[in-house]
This record gives sequence, structure tokens and C-alpha cells, in this order.
Amino acid sequence: MATGGLATVFSFHAQARIVHNYTVSPNAPLRYPIGIALDAPVPPTRHHLFEMTGKFSLLVPLNLINVSRSIEQQCQAAAAVLGLPGLPATVTLPERRAQIADHLGVQP
Repeated sequence: MATGGLATVFSFHAQARIVHNYTVSPNAPLRYPIGIALDAPVPPTRHHLFEMTGKFSLLVPLNLINVSRSIEQQCQAAAAVLGLPGLPATVTLPERRAQIADHLGVQP
């Protein structure tokens, strides 16, 4: 019975996290699964999540190839911290972002 109670607490936490992340403003902190520290490489806000994936890459006055590689590495690191499965090298940055956003319940 104690195990079922603990599972219910985790389930409630997951549902509350997803509802929060789905409705939160772009600059409000995202909520993460229990045990995930709000620290790099995970994005702290919805804005940071989309920025991390290149949505705002035109604001960066650097070589876009280097920026894309850095953003891809950020996405891979965040996915690893969240325990998400690795994606093939052919996956695009928006697809990498979608994997993280779907897991967190973040709406684009």
C-alpha cells in the first residue's frame, strides 16, 4: 500500500508539473520532474527552451553553423539529464526541442 501511495504522489506531481508548464508565461520558471535540478543544461523557462533550439538564432551575430552545433549539444545534454532516449544525428533542432517540450508539457 505504501508503494501505491508513493506512486500516486509522483503521478500527482507529474500532472501538476505538466499543467503548470502548459500554461506558464514564457519567462516564468518551468517545473521539472522530482530529482532534476534547475541548472544547466536544462532550460529554466519556456523562452530559454525555444531560444536553445534556434528559434531566436537570428539574434545571435555568430556563424550560424557554430551556433547550431552549440544549440544541438545543449538539446542533447538537456535530454540526457531528463532521461530521454537519444535521437539520431539526422533529427532537426525543432524535433529535438519538441522531444524536450513534450516531456515537460511545454506548449510552443
